[in-house]
Amino acid sequence: ERGGFATYVTAYGAEHSATREQSARVRVSGPEPGYVATPRLIVALALTILDAGASDDDDGTGSGSGSDDVVKLAFESGVTLPGALFGDCDRVYERMRKEGVSFDVVDDFQTEHSPV
Repeated sequence: ERGGFATYVTAYGAEHSATREQSARVRVSGPEPGYVATPRLIVALALTILDAGASDDDDGTGSGSGSDDVVKLAFESGVTLPGALFGDCDRVYERMRKEGVSFDVVDDFQTEHSPV
């Protein structure tokens, strides 16, 4: 596990123009992306989906995960992209960070850090 990766992603909002810039810059980093990070991310995402299902199964008898541990996803069913499904779910980001993959908003983004 000596290798790793770091990449910068810049997203522009719908109102992006020369006079009004809406953008977000994020640094994504972690262990070797092929054989190390990929399976860790898949497991983190799967566990988050299972937690969301367990939260839905809470019938008020005390056997569920409790209100502090409720995992809410953007959609309850169907086919969607991971970013749309997990976008506002803090639990998935906590899990990914524990696995060594982080998504950090970059405040002072300098062009010399990345060609992006």
